[in-house]
Amino acid sequence: MLAEAVTLIGMASFAASAIGSKAIGDGAAAVGQKIITHFRETLPGQQEFIREIRKAQLNALRQVARRNDQALKQLPSHESASEEHAFSAAVQSFITARLKTLSNKSIDFDVLTGDRIQDVLDFMVHPSPDATLADLQTLARNRAEAAIIEETEADAGRALPSRLRHLIEGTGGSGWYDFFSVEVNEQLKTNERFKSVFLFAELAGIKQEVKTVGAKIDSVPDETVAKLLAAMDEREKASAREAGVREEAIIELARRADLQVRDFDSALSILEDLIETAIEVRQEGARGSNLGDFVDDVLARVAEKTDEGDFEAARTIADDAVVQWEREQAEQAQKGLVLFRTSLRQAELALDTSSVAEWLARIAELEHPGDRAAQRAAFREHWGAHEEDGRIRGNPFALKVAVAIADRLLETAGTLKEKSDCCNLLGIALKTLGERAGGADGVDALNRAVDTFGDALQVGTRADMPADWAMTKNNLANALSILGQRAGGADGIDALNRAVAAYEDALQIRTRADMPADWAITKSNLGNALSILGERTGGADGIEALKNAVVAYEDALQVCTRADMPAQWAGTKNSLGSALKTLGERAGGADGIEALNRAVDTFGDALQVYTRADMPADWAMTKNNLANALKTLGERAGGANGNDALNRAVKAYEDALQIYTRAHMPADWAMTKNNLANALKTLGGRAGGADGNDALKNAVDTYEDALQIRTRVDMPADWAMTKSNLGNALKTLGQRTDGADGIDVLNRAVTAFEDALQIRTRADMPADWALTKNNLANAFSILGERVGGADGIDSLKNAISAYEGALTVFTMETAAHYAEGIGRNLVLARAALARLQGGD
Repeated sequence: MLAEAVTLIGMASFAASAIGSKAIGDGAAAVGQKIITHFRETLPGQQEFIREIRKAQLNALRQVARRNDQALKQLPSHESASEEHAFSAAVQSFITARLKTLSNKSIDFDVLTGDRIQDVLDFMVHPSPDATLADLQTLARNRAEAAIIEETEADAGRALPSRLRHLIEGTGGSGWYDFFSVEVNEQLKTNERFKSVFLFAELAGIKQEVKTVGAKIDSVPDETVAKLLAAMDEREKASAREAGVREEAIIELARRADLQVRDFDSALSILEDLIETAIEVRQEGARGSNLGDFVDDVLARVAEKTDEGDFEAARTIADDAVVQWEREQAEQAQKGLVLFRTSLRQAELALDTSSVAEWLARIAELEHPGDRAAQRAAFREHWGAHEEDGRIRGNPFALKVAVAIADRLLETAGTLKEKSDCCNLLGIALKTLGERAGGADGVDALNRAVDTFGDALQVGTRADMPADWAMTKNNLANALSILGQRAGGADGIDALNRAVAAYEDALQIRTRADMPADWAITKSNLGNALSILGERTGGADGIEALKNAVVAYEDALQVCTRADMPAQWAGTKNSLGSALKTLGERAGGADGIEALNRAVDTFGDALQVYTRADMPADWAMTKNNLANALKTLGERAGGANGNDALNRAVKAYEDALQIYTRAHMPADWAMTKNNLANALKTLGGRAGGADGNDALKNAVDTYEDALQIRTRVDMPADWAMTKSNLGNALKTLGQRTDGADGIDVLNRAVTAFEDALQIRTRADMPADWALTKNNLANAFSILGERVGGADGIDSLKNAISAYEGALTVFTMETAAHYAEGIGRNLVLARAALARLQGGD
């Protein structure tokens, strides 16, 4: 018999095969009863054994808990639920406490030795008359899983979430009992004391059964053997003699056949089969295997003992050889793992994403030979680690590895569920990569993400997989929202509208009543898309979108609390702050100041969770957003309060740039450079003399830094915004500078504004178009008064035309703050034109 791994559920089958009885029958039940009796009598005294069994239970549960945590982390765009996070934390605490108790050499006998192991054994050896080994294994596994689930729920004080229950039960892969079996087997391989205690009960019962069987063999009447031999086919006898099977071996086989069944014809059939097997053994031993001396030696020795009729000795030789082979295979596997990991490190040093993914896949295969589900689970864990590294730390190489892993998982996906899941994994990695990367590479990654999520929706339909369909819709909308931010004009607005529609689709399944956590996440994401739409859209429509965004965020925060979901809470707070900031910019007077102050407070809330040490990328993002709100407040406020807010804004931008570097996060670096320049520009405008001019020159240089990344080709909307900002800084600097230098700077400002208007059209971006028209008019107005004469008149006419255009978008009803300022500027420009024309 081949050596088999011994687990709790394997003891009965091992005992049954050892005594040569039926697969499951009275012999197995009798031996099993001896096992139970032995354990009931001796377990309380075998503390080391008990401790190791308990450790195996808890370590197996910890592996399941880690898989659960990894699954929650892998869920895209904060897909995990608050209840599951809370339960996961409770389980981890329970495991840690139990293991700590065991490490202190104390044993919780009430938990371990009350009924848990014994009940599993009871199920194993008290089958119904028709039970099979598979029946017993299922009963034993179910009983063990029920016990660990009951214990976990009792400790946590609530029912298991369905995701964790499925992981424990091994739905679609390895479960708690599989990990428990691995832990026990590891102890059997490495802990001789454990192994001796574990096997003692079996061997004690088996010894008696074998002794009984031996007595039965000795008592077989010679006439029965003679009848069986006489009834054998002559050709069968001749074949046995030709193969070298001795007479005593045939007699021994006849005795065994008679003991197996009492029916003569059945015994004869068994004997003929046994002789055929003996012939095969003899022939294998004679011809060898061409597999090396070790195998050939085993075959020869087994054949020799078979010839002699010493089948037990032959069996022992074969079993011992298998044990030796398995040990050597394990050693070879360990060598392979060391070598594979060495090659993996070299691939990482070479920044070879494809090779890294390949070596990780091979390592998973070697660690879990023949277990496809475990291999895929291990490979997916590597995806999660790399995606998290890229998302949290902003590591683009890690994200590219995550993409390569997801590609390989998708290539080997079998079921529709696997394909849907793998499409989502690939889309998530691509979305994050596109979000982090600038230029065409970033846009390409985002477009691939959109296409991949579309593929997932073709596989996981709403009818067949409603929850997965809603998750994928949410993920698709996330990618479209980022694309909409990157693209200018109609394409950007179209992508944002598609994102809003996809979020609303997801909310048809993700309701607050049925899926509160997912509902909150999708609400928050919907708020993001609406907020961007509001920024892009002028007039009442833009303000309405912003107000809807604020409502969506506030809805989400009713479920997404700091206590239960701190990271999601901080993200939603950050997004709410951004929407409030934009509303504050649009609104005039006290309402605008109130919205801006709420934004500053809300960003401060988010930074309580988003720390530089734990979440550097999110910390930098929120620092940038806080600085934006402070900058706008500083622009609104006069005197020392305004300057204080502006200086706080500069400091927050500089904090963000410690994480947002051009080398690693070029798009974010350029964005923050643009924002820092805005604050410096405003400070320069406030200050007089050399200090003011220095601040303005720093602002101009900083805008030009940003434009190295924000190009018209790669990031047209951002390019236009930075061009407009640069124009404002140049305009103010030109006002401060005398003579030809000042006029040159003002002309540079006009050029920058006109560049921006190539992208900021009234049709596509009416609010931005109107703002830029106003700024262009300011530059023309200053130039007109500075140069005088015909050129001055032309410049003032251009200014008046631009002011009037801006007022067709910014009206007193839709944007009173802007309308009032532009109206004042228009009056001044007309008066200046009248003076010049009157002078002519």
